[in-house]
Amino acid sequence: MNFLFKPNIQTPYRDAAEMTAEEVFSICLDEKTKTLSEKVKTEKTAEGKREIKQKMYSFFPSIDPNKRPQKISNGVFQFDIDLKDNPNLDVEELKRKISKHPYTVYAMTSPSGGLKFAI
Repeated sequence: MNFLFKPNIQTPYRDAAEMTAEEVFSICLDEKTKTLSEKVKTEKTAEGKREIKQKMYSFFPSIDPNKRPQKISNGVFQFDIDLKDNPNLDVEELKRKISKHPYTVYAMTSPSGGLKFAI
């Protein structure tokens, strides 16, 4: 399984580049990503958080055995649980439980402390 990479959320899906998991992890650990993630965590306003997130990289799981030139959705369901909407949620406990499910593609803590996962 590879990932589709977009330099930001506003990039059209059709312009996404395909990457391996290793390439995605490398980008996730670069200084730009770390800096923007920290800014999201410390930003006080929802509008400010939204502006910062618009500058962040965007990744999507891609299961495409036919290697189509035009990338399309692939049936992987992605979820994003925000802390602001679920203040009493134990994110780490939920992440542990979801990670144990055999069909989980990924489970990660989002820059704002919520949970992102795909099945």
